[in-house]
Amino acid sequence: MTIESKNYPPIRRVNASQGSDAAYQILQEDGCVIVEQVICPNIIAKISDDVNRVMDKATIGAKKGEQTHIINMHNRTIHMGDLVLTSKSYRDELLNLPFAHEVLEKVFKKDSGDYWLNMGNILNMLPGAEAQRPHRDDYLYPVSQHMDPATSPDLMINITFPLNEFRHDNGGTLLLPKSHTGPNADFYANAEDLPAAEMQVGDALIFTGKCVHGGGANRSDKPRIGLALAAQPGYLTPRESNVNVPRDIVETMTPLAQRMIGWGTVRTKDTYGLNMLQDKDFHEALGLKSKTA
Repeated sequence: MTIESKNYPPIRRVNASQGSDAAYQILQEDGCVIVEQVICPNIIAKISDDVNRVMDKATIGAKKGEQTHIINMHNRTIHMGDLVLTSKSYRDELLNLPFAHEVLEKVFKKDSGDYWLNMGNILNMLPGAEAQRPHRDDYLYPVSQHMDPATSPDLMINITFPLNEFRHDNGGTLLLPKSHTGPNADFYANAEDLPAAEMQVGDALIFTGKCVHGGGANRSDKPRIGLALAAQPGYLTPRESNVNVPRDIVETMTPLAQRMIGWGTVRTKDTYGLNMLQDKDFHEALGLKSKTA
């Protein structure tokens, strides 16, 4: 279910069996949508096991220099990246998820061309974690604040997969549906007034970088753990680099997954190549191998 607020529209949902067109339609109208049963829970369980083995090495709270005043990062939240090296199931399954790519193609192809990852990140809201300040992910790129959200192309799409149940009381993501077309501004909405996305393992929350959202407060006695895939046009620099991934691991990945992590040439809507080597396609110049999907 989705916890609804008295003041804001509910977060709508579809089942993956209804197809990506149904999800995309709601995403366009509301800026967010929950897709139920979009991925096998066993895949998420494997990723969760991989993550839990290294969670104790992850960063708690904000890194030095982060703009904590924007989203209220605190010492009851664990952030963890480097998922390409952490989990084979992440590399092989999640980065190739057909439903996700069908939606991303619909969002980015016409206006921008190819897309790739901004980052893949674990967000672990520990018991006692406060709600994040409502924010827009697009603000990572200052140019977004000079664009009209109602008419400008999307700069980011976030797909969040729960690694355990998301509820209103344990920090489930809070969103303001239909905020993706509103003016750029500081957001002072009371986070707890926003509707929360409640999901089971195997579901996913898809929302645009323009949609006002934030992690909820965790008032339960257990962590709330989510995996966020943020995708963006290939002409924008990702937040997370994957240059540290050894070539022998990269070559076990599909061409699509390789491109998603920055190991591939991207094409704009006008077919110009970006991220090239020696004026050649990335794979050609490196002689990079890959596996078939």
